Amino acid sequence: MARCPYAWVDQAVPMMRGWVQGMPKQFGTIHQSRPATVGRAGSRLEPGGRFDGVLSVHGRRAVEASVTLERSGDRAPALHDVPLAHTLTFPEWVPSADGPRARLVASEVSDVEFSRIWSGSGNLSFLDGGLGMISLHSYRWR
Repeated sequence: MARCPYAWVDQAVPMMRGWVQGMPKQFGTIHQSRPATVGRAGSRLEPGGRFDGVLSVHGRRAVEASVTLERSGDRAPALHDVPLAHTLTFPEWVPSADGPRARLVASEVSDVEFSRIWSGSGNLSFLDGGLGMISLHSYRWR
């Protein structure tokens, strides 16, 4: 099983879909670099290509990420093969003293196709943007 503790989206439909499925989605603004296929204005999908992303919430930077590509492979991402655990909470029709009851649910993804899969080293930083998040933690992985 895998669990997604944070998820941000920039449109209402994916947020509502996530809430119905039990995903903890919130509004944010997401910017990420895209691969360039011609010219020198961006990174390529090849070893050494670097891609960056940033999430801001209420106009404040909350998360920064970067990855530098090292190799491609044919294997699907590891977390794709396991069910996702979600906490589903719906408001009650008739309020009670106990309040809404959360249920643990699982979702499975099937019949998915992937383009070429790339892996490499990366950095993930959570910043304190006045949102009550982690003050500053950076993670580096290979």
